Amino acid sequence: MAVPEDMFAGVVGVAPSPERLEQFRAREKRLREAGQAVADALPASAMPASAVDGLRTIPPRETGGNLDVRQLIAGSRVWLPSTCRERCSRSVTSTSPRATARNGL
Repeated sequence: MAVPEDMFAGVVGVAPSPERLEQFRAREKRLREAGQAVADALPASAMPASAVDGLRTIPPRETGGNLDVRQLIAGSRVWLPSTCRERCSRSVTSTSPRATARNGL
């Protein structure tokens, strides 16, 4: 099987402010209590270990996350709100069908 290389953004996001982080956690707690599917925190698998108090990239949120949008290619623009007044961070990873097929996903 041949899979053409067709890179697109996988995970992209900006760090939420501490207040926004707590809003996300409260919203996901309410969803979990209502029986909705919400990803578990999995702090033991945080990478790097200093990210133990962070959020998973799923579900995507207003500040980004695991988007996997094929149309988000080189030259695209993504607008994400930044509410963090202190030092903020961002993350971008790319995904390709070839890597996905190679990893059996």
